[in-house]
Amino acid sequence: DKLQCLTLEDDTDAQVQHLSHLEEIFQFPNQALDIQRFQEQLQQIPANTTMCILTLVDSQTRMPGDTILLTRLVPGSPPVTVQIPTAHLKVPISSILQEFDEIQKQQKVVNNLTDKKEWWEGRMELDCRMKALIRLLEEQVLGSWKVLLNCPCSSEAVAEECKRLSQALSDSGWGRTDPELLKILLGGSHFLTPPLIQSFIHGFGFSKPELARELIQSATERLKVSTEQSEGHLVLVLDKHLQKLPWESIPCLQKQSVTRLPSLHFLLSYGLLRKYQPQTTLIKGVDPKQTFYVLNPHANLPGTEERFRDWFKNETGWKGVIRSAPKSEMIQSALTKQDLYVYVGHGAGAHFLDVQTLQRLHCNAVVLLFGCSSVALAVRGDLEGSGIVLKYLMAGCPLVLGNLWDVTDREIDRYTVAFLQSWLKAGSGAPLLKYLSESRQAPKLKYIIGAAPVAYGLPVALR
Repeated sequence: DKLQCLTLEDDTDAQVQHLSHLEEIFQFPNQALDIQRFQEQLQQIPANTTMCILTLVDSQTRMPGDTILLTRLVPGSPPVTVQIPTAHLKVPISSILQEFDEIQKQQKVVNNLTDKKEWWEGRMELDCRMKALIRLLEEQVLGSWKVLLNCPCSSEAVAEECKRLSQALSDSGWGRTDPELLKILLGGSHFLTPPLIQSFIHGFGFSKPELARELIQSATERLKVSTEQSEGHLVLVLDKHLQKLPWESIPCLQKQSVTRLPSLHFLLSYGLLRKYQPQTTLIKGVDPKQTFYVLNPHANLPGTEERFRDWFKNETGWKGVIRSAPKSEMIQSALTKQDLYVYVGHGAGAHFLDVQTLQRLHCNAVVLLFGCSSVALAVRGDLEGSGIVLKYLMAGCPLVLGNLWDVTDREIDRYTVAFLQSWLKAGSGAPLLKYLSESRQAPKLKYIIGAAPVAYGLPVALR
């Protein structure tokens, strides 16, 4: 009877209290839609953070459809959800997904070519196709709705312009003026070209479209400079169909701080670290001298080993293993006691650490996995994707960087060198995500390789 009466809430230990609060965040609600609880959760989203949830609406045939639901969550503002139909487009989202799969399939074929000239020609062609696909995501699929991915703009000029425009649009025949939607639209003024504004007006059916176009055009012109300098962070929550695409590389997000998470609940769980684990790297920052590395553990990447061996061995405070498999205990210690875990080898090195053990750890280290498909998610049946990166998040890793698909060793090594050298030498306060994005230009193949690295978690910086 005494055992049955025990609950997590009865314990005063900080770790148990932390687990209790995590249980509250992740537990299923008692009713299908608990509006009050959801509103309370929205207020817990960190300041200057935008969460965008993108979901592909399935067709009746249980195949991926061509309509995207995009929901934007920002603290202090009501949620905004838009339906983005793409079936009428020259290249709908289902065709883009098929093209992505075809590019990955052709990668495997080209990589087996023995003629160097044919190999490079094949890779360059695939790089051009990936570049075109990324542009289609922004220009065709998102269109004017890419403003929803913009971080909140706190400029008083936007608020004043929004109030003025709202009244003017009401007078021009827009009977359903939505202040929140207008504020988001104006907050992305630096994105909005005349064709995008025309698309927005067409979608909302103004009775006086020409007048509405002139009003919005004038407002965005006045705000372009002030909105371009807005700072903040974007968290993407992508469903099983859309998560494989390189959204972070679309032009409007290239200079923005962007990470991925599986759900709003994971974002809220990171908020507890400030209270229960204030010493974590997410709060205090990353000390680059507290680094553990694994280099070429399968002993079959001699070029990669040669590029990094002396560098890693001579870095102050760095410890690690080269050309041999690390013991599970070493990885566990690195994840819980070090600030940075760098893996340079095949895949994500998942078989060096038992998944069940990983989930039970309290990870402190930022994890950098430079192998093939190291943060790719496998989709089976109707279930959402699964992969080792989700286990790292469940263990509390502040941030996990890895590749969405297979990459060639020499090209991803160029990225790795550029990223590590630029970030680690940038000094105190240097944000990892800035250098993740900038280093995409280092490989010769800036899309088939440069677009592969993405980050899960939240922003971290050097201590």
